[in-house]
Parts: sequence; C-alpha cells; structure tokens
Amino acid sequence: MIRGVWRTAAAAMVVGAGVIGLAGAGSAASTSTAAQSGQAAGPGGGQASPGASFTPSAKEWLLADAGNGRVLAASGEHLAVRPASVAKIITAYLAMKYLPADATVPVGADAAGEEAMKINMKAGQVWPLDQTLYSLLMVSANDAAVALADRVSGSPAAFGQLAGRVAAELGATDPMVFDDPAGLDDSFEFGQGDLISAYDLAVFARVDMTIPLFRTIVDTQHYVFQGVDGQSHELPNHNRLLAEDPSVIGIKPGWTPAAGETLVTEAVRDGRTMLVILMDDTPAGLFSDAEALFNQGFATPVSAEPAVEQLPPVRTTLPATALTAARSSASAAPRTVKHTPASPEGWNWAELLTVVGLTGTVYLRRRSVMKRRRARRAERGLRPVSSPG
Repeated sequence: MIRGVWRTAAAAMVVGAGVIGLAGAGSAASTSTAAQSGQAAGPGGGQASPGASFTPSAKEWLLADAGNGRVLAASGEHLAVRPASVAKIITAYLAMKYLPADATVPVGADAAGEEAMKINMKAGQVWPLDQTLYSLLMVSANDAAVALADRVSGSPAAFGQLAGRVAAELGATDPMVFDDPAGLDDSFEFGQGDLISAYDLAVFARVDMTIPLFRTIVDTQHYVFQGVDGQSHELPNHNRLLAEDPSVIGIKPGWTPAAGETLVTEAVRDGRTMLVILMDDTPAGLFSDAEALFNQGFATPVSAEPAVEQLPPVRTTLPATALTAARSSASAAPRTVKHTPASPEGWNWAELLTVVGLTGTVYLRRRSVMKRRRARRAERGLRPVSSPG
C-alpha cells in the first residue's frame, strides 16, 4: 500500500511503474491441500514444472474456478487473517448493494482525517458515488472507504455489523471481524482492524464480479475525473497484472506491515474464469504467484478439477438483468486509459513527462520520509504506521 494523494496524471504514471511496499509480519501457520494437475505458461508467463502443483509463497491462499465455485487448491483458506486493503471489496459491495447508482456521499471529519492513501476528501464535500468507488478500488483511498461506511450505516462500527450479517447471507463460513472499512490495522484503524479468511474473500469476490459497475472499475487501468474540489484526478489501478496479463480482469491488491502483501484477482481464458486469493505474500512473489496459480487452474480441464472444497452459490439481490449483463461481458477489455467526459484534454508528451519527473521526485521523497518515521516509531517501541496500497 502506498501513502500519498493522487492528484495528477503524473502520479498515476509513477505508481503504475509498480512500486511495492515491504512485506509485513507473518500470519498464523496453515495446512495445505493442492490440485494434482499440470501447468503451462499463460499470458503472464508464470509457470511451474509440468505435472506438479504450485505452492505460492503466501501464508494463506486459494485457487478456485470462479465459474462453478470449485476450490482447486488452497492452504489455510479458513484462517481469519489481516486482509489489508483487499477488505475494500467488501466495503464496495455493501455500498453498491445499499446505495442507488445516483447516490451522493457526504464527507465527514472522520473520513477527511484518514491517514495513508487518500483521494484528499474534505469535510463538508459531497462526492458522487461512482467517483468515490473508483477512488476506493483503483487507488485504495481510505477516506473514500470511511465516507462510504458513514453513508451506508452512519459509522464504521455500524457498517462492520452490517458486513457480518451480509457475509452470512452470502454463504461466508468463517469468523470475521470487519471493524475498519479501509482494511487498516495500525494506529489509524477503527476498532481492532479486520480479520477475514481467504475463503470468505473469495465468496465476496465472486458476488462483486457479478455487478457491472464493480467489474468495470476493477478492470480499468486509468481513470480521469473532475472532482468536486475543482481538481482533475487521474487514478492508476494498483493491480499491476492488468497491464502485464491481458486475461486479468481485476480485482485488488493491498499491503500493511501486519498483513503483508495481499491480492484478490481474476482472469478469463477460453471462456473460463479463475479466482486467486493470496494473503501475507512477499513483494517479490505476489504477482508471479498469482500468474502461476492461474496457469495451474487453466491447465486443469473442468472434467479433472479436484473437489478440494466448494464455494457457495452466488447470492445477490441485484436484478437478474444486471447479472446477465455482467456474466456476458467481454473478457478482453481494452487496456487503454479510460477517460470520463470531464477529463482534461490537450496534454502533450513533453508536458506530461515534465510533470512525471517532478511528481516522481515528490513521491520518492514522501516515501523516504515515511520510512524514517516508521524507523523512529520502531526505536521507541511503537507500532509501525502502515502505508496504503
């Protein structure tokens, strides 16, 4: 997760280069099961030896056929662990379930005061729902997460209680703590932070991807909009796989020191959809682990899929027409910058590269400052401050 405010197209390009935070503390030990199937290189290039199942470096993980819900391989998938910002896929689901598409999102002092990654919301502003969701899911804006929780339930605490009830309705099976709508687990968290299993994240991910707006957002590489603050915002998607593998259609990565690197992601190849959940992975292994698991899943014929476990049927209150549209949407979405009608025009490459250089300098300086702050806190015996992702 990366701290800072994304205010320009330059910041989008800097982060798009793939800067990733350090991995955090390990989570609980896990037990493993794996599919005994071959694996061939896919569009992303990750692979393991043919005929052997792949074991990622993540502490807890899950590979599932998202179409039929079969879990093909997993390890520690029912352990409730720190999710970091992948918790925001739950926040997004609740917002889309309970708010109309044309809803507005007032910004309170609690949202405006959020630290770490933010879109720079100010108390008293009123944001459109779609811009708030794009900010939440593409650049992991913590202020957007809190503003949505307040809009839906009045407070993060009430929002967490709602999340527990909805999780049970969707078929989630494991004890879940959802105190913080942003997924933070440091001194800025609400309550005690979040604890969610890879299995339950898979349940939410399958439902989320039936919602056309959610599916569009997480498959967008760049998004430009004119904010209520009068500023033009360009958002880069933190999911690096979107640029590296044309079969990937979302969903979201995250990071905190306590959670390590986390990722929920889907890919579509030859009409099949695979879902990968990685919890407490390493910076070096996160995206290559996802690719290797995708390759293993797609290399396994449907008729040979192991019955490791079964995800519950997708349950949602969305109209059937919306679900049909989502399921039939094309898997190979354009990998180009997608602009809103209000996006600024007239940039030329010379101007853009100049701004990129300046913004990159500011970003690296900010990152250095945050590292020094964490080091000072560690020397004083305080809990580290997490950076967003």
